[in-house]
Amino acid sequence: MVVIGCGHAGIEAANASSKLVKTAIVVANQQDVGKLSCNPSIGGLTKSQLICELTCVGGIMGQLADKSATHIDTLNKSRGRAVRALRIQVDREMYRTLSLEILNTLTVIYDEVIDIIHLNNKILLKLASGSELYTKAVVVATGPFGRATCHIGECVIPGGKPLTQRQNCMLNLFNKYGIRFKRFKTSTPPRLIKTSINWEHTQPMPSEKPLYGFSGKLTSFINQLYCYSLHTNEDTYKILKTYAVYSSSQRGISLGAGSKRCSSIENRIIHSNRKYQRLIIEPEGFDDETVYLNGAFTSLPIEIQTKMLKTIPAFTNVHVAKFGYSVEYDVICSGEIDESLQLRCISGVFMAGQICGSTGYEEAAAQGWLAGVNAAMHSKSFPVYKLNKLYSYIGLLTYDLSKKGLRTPYRVLSARTPTRNQLRQRNAILRMLPLALATTSTNEKKQILWADLVKQFKILMEPNVKLKINPNKFNLNPDHKLMKLVQMFRSYQTYKH
Repeated sequence: MVVIGCGHAGIEAANASSKLVKTAIVVANQQDVGKLSCNPSIGGLTKSQLICELTCVGGIMGQLADKSATHIDTLNKSRGRAVRALRIQVDREMYRTLSLEILNTLTVIYDEVIDIIHLNNKILLKLASGSELYTKAVVVATGPFGRATCHIGECVIPGGKPLTQRQNCMLNLFNKYGIRFKRFKTSTPPRLIKTSINWEHTQPMPSEKPLYGFSGKLTSFINQLYCYSLHTNEDTYKILKTYAVYSSSQRGISLGAGSKRCSSIENRIIHSNRKYQRLIIEPEGFDDETVYLNGAFTSLPIEIQTKMLKTIPAFTNVHVAKFGYSVEYDVICSGEIDESLQLRCISGVFMAGQICGSTGYEEAAAQGWLAGVNAAMHSKSFPVYKLNKLYSYIGLLTYDLSKKGLRTPYRVLSARTPTRNQLRQRNAILRMLPLALATTSTNEKKQILWADLVKQFKILMEPNVKLKINPNKFNLNPDHKLMKLVQMFRSYQTYKH
């Protein structure tokens, strides 16, 4: 099978499928491999549970985040354990370097796919170099490249020459097979030079002393960087209120639907009367001179962005390395894919990442893993996997993306499932047990651990035990986690519909 794209979804898809079938990944530009195009962090609310599930079935995003960590924090500490979330700031360059090391272990073709043609039992991929690839299954993980345009105020910048052929690839696929698509958008904040910031006007946020990351105990986390918190003021509010009409969305230049969770700062000012918006300065790496201003997502003109920053005491003398902007791009309409992430109208073509209408690195990686496994199963003529939304956040993600009615970029949330108290970080290894064993995409150490758990479960599930379990027979307390998850193990077949 073939994977198109080398972002978070593409790497996970290629890594998962390579353990099941012979896999090739088509890479257009080596600089895009593992690129953190927006915020330099992995995890967060609900996203951390998604990464833990991904790690338990052999995904690599959690491992890469742990190895390149610069700052670690646990969110929702004041709430219940089920909704607490791990968030790791990472070094951009180190994360990309580790991703390249993963890529070097796979079969890589440095080229661009310009057309996808579905034949009887195979799929033909035409490359820019003139070569052709024949495959039984393909994973399309090109990200937000479909007719992408950048917006800064009234200025509209096309996606650029390097993206032209990838745009044609997707447009040809959409037009030939009648796949419906729509426009979405996302925004990014300014990147600032950290030596020009007045740090005395910020509140430091030290890293926690970590015990465990996404993939296990952290033994190499020594160098710790700080995040810093600050707030806007009334002067910032007045400028944003006055000049918000100059943003691309307010002027009607950008017509794509934006994410509710990453809305621009000018839109938040317009739709609410909160004069004080919280901003967080996040480091982009150990040796990086720039920092990421989380919370200041904007598409205002450059001169207005400068005025806005100057009203904050910490940024009176700040130098901007990269101004904020918004990106508008094409995605397929929800309902064009089924719960296995396969296109309903084309057999053997699986979609993953932001092209499906999702947001975030974590959602893209989870889709990539499932699409890679299902593409491998399809190429071997085996049944594909469709996960139950009540037993995993990966299942919830694919279920929501496959249903009609998605109007804004999708973000996985704990409020979307009635079983959020059961979908925790710590029990992810038990919840994903049947799927992990079925896909065989794990290392030997985890296989031994899971095999031991299977034995314990099978003892509890002996025929003479029937539906009632005597805890004294197995020397288990009634509150033991194995006892609580027996019912979940009984219904493990619900991973497949």
